[in-house]
Amino acid sequence: MPSKHSRTPAMLESPLTTEQVCKLLGVSRTTLFRMKEDGSAPPYYNTGGRAWFEEAEVRAWFNALRVVPTASVDEIRAALARQASPRRTNPFRRTASK
Repeated sequence: MPSKHSRTPAMLESPLTTEQVCKLLGVSRTTLFRMKEDGSAPPYYNTGGRAWFEEAEVRAWFNALRVVPTASVDEIRAALARQASPRRTNPFRRTASK
């Protein structure tokens, strides 16, 4: 199996450039470079000083970020209703006397 640094774009099924990945993920080049530096970027291949991404790998990486709520919609609504504070009244407000 070739190392990730020896693959060329011709060997990739659907190679994407850095610019294409930025557009696909909705992030800037700077953000993607920071992600590459801290190891949180999608898998990529370095060839000739350029980073290449496999489209399927980027999509799989992105789908792995998906968060699935564990509570039902009704449970979430009930929790939000419990957190809602009652409407406060002004203690200095005059009320009509009978």
